[in-house]
Amino acid sequence: MRKSEIRKLKRLMKSAPKKVNTKRKVRKRSAKLCASDTGNLINGITKKTHSSDSFEALIHSSMFRFLNEKLYTCSSEEAMSLFEEDPKAFEVYHTGFQQQLAQWPDDPLLWILNYLNQVPDSEKKTRIADMGCGDARLALAVTGNKKVYSFDLIAVNKRVTACDMAHTPLKSSHVHFVIFCLSLMGINCRDFIYEANRILKTK
Repeated sequence: MRKSEIRKLKRLMKSAPKKVNTKRKVRKRSAKLCASDTGNLINGITKKTHSSDSFEALIHSSMFRFLNEKLYTCSSEEAMSLFEEDPKAFEVYHTGFQQQLAQWPDDPLLWILNYLNQVPDSEKKTRIADMGCGDARLALAVTGNKKVYSFDLIAVNKRVTACDMAHTPLKSSHVHFVIFCLSLMGINCRDFIYEANRILKTK
């Protein structure tokens, strides 16, 4: 990001009012935040320089929208570099995603989980790759003789392997299922499909 954008953000944070009274102001300030620098936005959030709950909620919401748009308009390599340089950005994105998910009438991961749990067990484990797994909920909830490989840009817990989904550490023709649950993002998402094709068993 340009230095001018960083300076712009600092001025905005210093001059922002403690309360946001109208939806019009919310939209205007959100638009400004979406154009600002990622790292400095994170610092503004974590330091909590403003006591107003409404303004803090606005910052979190704006930051999530900014990161979400950025993930759709950059490569997976760039996204991974962003989150490696500033892990707090991933925390903000993950928290924002969970808040959005809580407002939906259905959780799409549950559809996938129900399907997988109906797959009959065999003598050998059914191997599953969960691409863009978040906190690896699927690995915790799946039942039966199954092994889930959970991948995401940042490992938020021990169940997750941090990697670029275009280049997983799995060998070719290794898994029976590849899951993309709301994770086909980025300008190179085609590479994720190629990688899924590589690691899927052919027989």
